[in-house]
Amino acid sequence: MAGKILFLVILMIIGIILKLKGKVTGHSILDLSRINMDIFWPALIFSSIITGLDRSVLLNNMLLPFSAVVTAFTGLSAGLLICKINKWKGTRKSIFLYHSTINNFVFLVLPFVTYFLPERGAGLLFVHNLGYMIILWTIGISFMTHNLTFRQKLKQLFSNGLIATVSGIVIVLFNFNNYVPEMAVEILNTLGKCTVPVAMIIAGARIADLGIKALKFDKWNIQLGLLRLVFVPGVLAVITILLFRYTSISKELLIIFMTVNLAPVSVNAVSMAVYYNSDADLAAEGVVFTHLFSMATMIFFFWIMKDFFTSFI
Repeated sequence: MAGKILFLVILMIIGIILKLKGKVTGHSILDLSRINMDIFWPALIFSSIITGLDRSVLLNNMLLPFSAVVTAFTGLSAGLLICKINKWKGTRKSIFLYHSTINNFVFLVLPFVTYFLPERGAGLLFVHNLGYMIILWTIGISFMTHNLTFRQKLKQLFSNGLIATVSGIVIVLFNFNNYVPEMAVEILNTLGKCTVPVAMIIAGARIADLGIKALKFDKWNIQLGLLRLVFVPGVLAVITILLFRYTSISKELLIIFMTVNLAPVSVNAVSMAVYYNSDADLAAEGVVFTHLFSMATMIFFFWIMKDFFTSFI
């Protein structure tokens, strides 16, 4: 479990080295962010949906996207309260709310759900993430574009990521998966695989600009870490246990739900901040802080979850 987090950290270190060696510049980081947001990530979304799901799986697990909404709004509600108490404004507020709402619901979660659910874990995670993708490309993107006009924000909502999500769902619902050319699927899969390393290199490059300041033990980062790594998974763990004991909700759904709840903030927050001209340095601080301490919190909560679901696993 800690190994997967270490893998992401190593990718960030590569980005740091490339920046320090002058192999990437401010302009190239911006270009990489645009490519990642407009091509690689939408390709990953679309290919994952049409290859990892079928109509029956999608229809039989419609509670999963709703569970993603529960996770996101739990973090958002707490984030709004914290911002109000601290009287944060501008990018300090918007980046905090983005991190509170959107976590690392794909890259870090996938290895764990396939461990708990070897045959169906990946497909069920993709169903779950439909809810998160819609939140990301609507509410999430609004935090990164707070300085834009309403018309500009409305235009940004119809992004490649949202188009890829909606079109992938439609194709699956109407059983058009098999009509997508195999070469097109292979191309999209290949492009999609670039999303994680590029996102981590961008994050690493921004961290290199910050230097040792990237890891800050200030009020902003500490409260973000407590919210994202302790409060959200703690509250939702109680809900998971109650649902497990007193309802007939699928145990697979609960495992997906709880595993996603444990993840630190999204590494793609840095790419999005660069892309939308928000505070990428502040976004990078949140990524570094929460990923570092998630190695301890995820292992702790996984231990609790594994013990609780022993009979099922």
